[in-house]
Amino acid sequence: MSMILRHLLLIVLIGLFLSVFSSRSFGDSQYIPVQYNSFDNKSYNLFAVTGKNIALLVDSDAYDINVISKFVGKLDLAYDFYKKTTGRAPEAYKTYNNLLTIAVVDSTCGLGCGLLGYTGIETLKDYFQLTYQSIRDQDLYESALLYELGRNFWFYFDQIGTQVDPFVTGFAVVNRYLAMEYAGVQGTTFYGDNASFESLKNNILNNMSYLYFKDPNLDWTNTLATNTPPPNPYDLDCVCLVASLYYRIYSDFGADVYSKFFNALSVLPLAKTKQVAIDNFTTAYQTATGTSHGCSLFKTNFKIYANDGSIAKYTIDDDNMPSAYYGYSGDVAITTFNPKADIFAGSGNNSITLFGSTGGGERIISCGPGIEDVHLKNANNNSQSIKYFLCENILLSNNAQTSIDAMLLLLNK
Repeated sequence: MSMILRHLLLIVLIGLFLSVFSSRSFGDSQYIPVQYNSFDNKSYNLFAVTGKNIALLVDSDAYDINVISKFVGKLDLAYDFYKKTTGRAPEAYKTYNNLLTIAVVDSTCGLGCGLLGYTGIETLKDYFQLTYQSIRDQDLYESALLYELGRNFWFYFDQIGTQVDPFVTGFAVVNRYLAMEYAGVQGTTFYGDNASFESLKNNILNNMSYLYFKDPNLDWTNTLATNTPPPNPYDLDCVCLVASLYYRIYSDFGADVYSKFFNALSVLPLAKTKQVAIDNFTTAYQTATGTSHGCSLFKTNFKIYANDGSIAKYTIDDDNMPSAYYGYSGDVAITTFNPKADIFAGSGNNSITLFGSTGGGERIISCGPGIEDVHLKNANNNSQSIKYFLCENILLSNNAQTSIDAMLLLLNK
């Protein structure tokens, strides 16, 4: 063999070697060696596994690639949820091939660290290994990285975040749970305990707002404005109360209105006071729901009723003032004589009976995901305007005249 042919053969063999060992391939997935410069300006040699939206940069190529690829797929879905909810993507900062990066590092600003409004998340190596083991061994998912995605998708500093700080972190707290539902994953605590995860989730999404609503001495001025949570046995902070209030929009109106809320919020002006921040929130709420009579979440100018399901028959008297009933669990028969009462029935199999009277006006009726019947009864033949109606069955009786401006049947929540 001539010297020239030997050199050509050597070049071909070197090329084949580099193509095989520069990345470890497993089916459609592969580890790609990358150099990463961290938030605290440290350099790491990591291995990228890429998806549609996310590049996960791990510290070793010894992880089971099938587990890592599965995780990347779920992170891609969580990204889709956030983009669908907010209507936009984060500004590019930390990326790999134009993908948002999640990097495993030795030090960062917490277990996980996500940039606000920009791409880029870091997580500690020890925490990532726990996350990996939970997926590999139990098919359960730690929630911190889905929470940090919420930091990347936070775009509302000017409108509400600079004045009422819990709005910022509360956004990431509630949406990590909703992103997990969207991605079809079950959560876990650090120790592989799904039951504890679900208990904490329920306390945050439901119980914190219940404690706030049922206490007549609480409103936004002595909770959100002062970063003070309702007294609670869970040792949860005001951020969790805000998460619970965000969740009421999602659970009472559905995903489309929830997305419209954040889209409407994004174009509102800078809030220079706490009151303007609350006003901005209320304006976005009204725009998304198509209503004009305020937002009862802040309890301003509303009489609030809250029922955790322990009262099976609940009656709201006609005191002719704006009111809101917030239900949670249990099967409840709700009767209201107040034509200005909004009804957010909760998750049980409920029945709602509305008696109209003179002075009726715009109202919201949301039955929740259970099987509900709504009975409209009006002895005085007064016209009721139901601005937003989210229920499965409606029964008209006693010659009730009802205008339903927006009827959404069989909501997929």
